Amino acid sequence: MPDSTPTSRVAGGDVVEGRQRLVFVRNNDYYTLGVFADGAVLWGYETTDFAGLRAAFDDGTLTLTPPEGAPLIITGTAKGTVPALESWLTPELLIGELADEVDRLNDRPDSSGRCRDTLVAYAADPTAARLELVRAAYHAVPEHRRISMLGDMDHNDVPVRILLAEVGETIPARNEG
Repeated sequence: MPDSTPTSRVAGGDVVEGRQRLVFVRNNDYYTLGVFADGAVLWGYETTDFAGLRAAFDDGTLTLTPPEGAPLIITGTAKGTVPALESWLTPELLIGELADEVDRLNDRPDSSGRCRDTLVAYAADPTAARLELVRAAYHAVPEHRRISMLGDMDHNDVPVRILLAEVGETIPARNEG
């Protein structure tokens, strides 16, 4: 399954569009986590919002990496024991991605789009106050999505990082070496 796939649900007689992805639940089952245009979040038989999702990650109900050696059941597909896993996502990054999905489902600019809009406004009127708005918008983009937020994989997010750097600041490389 890719990062997210389309889904929908019926609420109050209306079809609400959404996106889904896979997560682990405390009992080591693998479930789809759905996020919908109205902000509802569902996994298994649980329905919540983003605050409830954050709480589920905080209390360990949901996890991105089950503990090594735990029994694993991928409902209807397989069962076994979890090998040593490492997730490059954190709950904060995942929640940021899901919030962006809700924006896209509602035809609103996501965090990257809002940052690009702020950059364009800064370019038209380069003031210190607008630069601070760019900085805030850039840091609102989930960190792992910043590298391609300008839509140019050749330059990554280096032009924005240079713009936001303080005078004399060294911009660290993305990867050592």
